Amino acid sequence: MSKKPSYQELLYSQEKLKLKIRSLEKKLKDINQGSVPPHDVSDESYSAELFYKAFHSNPALMAISDFHDAVYMDVNEAFLTNLGYNRKEIIGHTSTELQLYVDLIQSDQFLSDLQKGRKVQDFEVRIKTKSGDTRIGMFSAETIILDGEPCLLTIINDITERKKAEAVLRQAESRYKLMFENMSNCVAIYQAIEDGNDFKILGFNAAAEKVEKLKSEKIVGKKITEVFPGVEKFGFLDALKRVYKSGGSENLPIAFYKDNRISGWRKNLLYKLPTDEIVSIYEDQTQHKLDEENLRRSEERFKEFAEIFPAIVCEAKIDGELTYANSYALESFRYTPEEVVKKGIKFDDLLAPDDHRIARVNLLKQVRGVEIGAYEL
Repeated sequence: MSKKPSYQELLYSQEKLKLKIRSLEKKLKDINQGSVPPHDVSDESYSAELFYKAFHSNPALMAISDFHDAVYMDVNEAFLTNLGYNRKEIIGHTSTELQLYVDLIQSDQFLSDLQKGRKVQDFEVRIKTKSGDTRIGMFSAETIILDGEPCLLTIINDITERKKAEAVLRQAESRYKLMFENMSNCVAIYQAIEDGNDFKILGFNAAAEKVEKLKSEKIVGKKITEVFPGVEKFGFLDALKRVYKSGGSENLPIAFYKDNRISGWRKNLLYKLPTDEIVSIYEDQTQHKLDEENLRRSEERFKEFAEIFPAIVCEAKIDGELTYANSYALESFRYTPEEVVKKGIKFDDLLAPDDHRIARVNLLKQVRGVEIGAYEL
């Protein structure tokens, strides 16, 4: 290994390089003014000038070091600014002496590869600033020839802020995914295709999978019209188009969806994201609609039975206001069905004043689940 140059020798080499650059700049200026013919500046000189200009003005962290012992010969301003050193603290030292790289084994491997003539490109490294902070960079290096001598050119693009942003994005995506998958409501995400005439499924949460009896991995990426062929008749496709064009949101009334595979009542809320994706949050209202229908049928059966029952049958709210009276009751108390509904007749109105209290007490007992036998009023 060659003898390590002294700091004064390195400064002298650096000054020679600066003088050469100034000389080239003067010649280039003279050419532009027409006082020196262009052929007086060789292609080699011109290339060297462009290299050093690019080197010192580059926003990436750049350094030139000795090929044999990796001693820094020159660094650019971005190198010094980002790592917090001055030039004297860097020139004449190695990255190992300065403990610039967090992973010393990795940096030694880079040097070994370069000295074997291999090119190192786009490796993620962690570097330490003078204050001890850690920065993240993409490291590239190769062997170059300067003044007839082999040197190592290293370039580090600082990606610390990008990595921080990526970490924040990953956290946000993780929270979003957790919320998306654990919502009790069904959630589907769509992307417009074919100029907004059809939509592709981008996401389908666990609740939607359960309701629609589908696995998201089987349908993500497919057209909604392929997965749900009844979507146009359902009115949902037109709603997607409206929201996509308006950029707003829309609450859809409960509607019945049916195709050859599945059917059910759905209630949808649609809204458009800034990314142009459309989110559908919806509920399966099928059981609710079935319960409503069963209740309606039960009420019909009750009234059919009450109408033929040869006794007074009344239905009242908890405050005693009548909501129904059978024909026998209407005939007995001489009311019409319209009077029962419109006049707000109460159960007490059908009883003698002396019986109000006993009727109320027994009614409250029945409401509380106490079984009451027949009693006279």
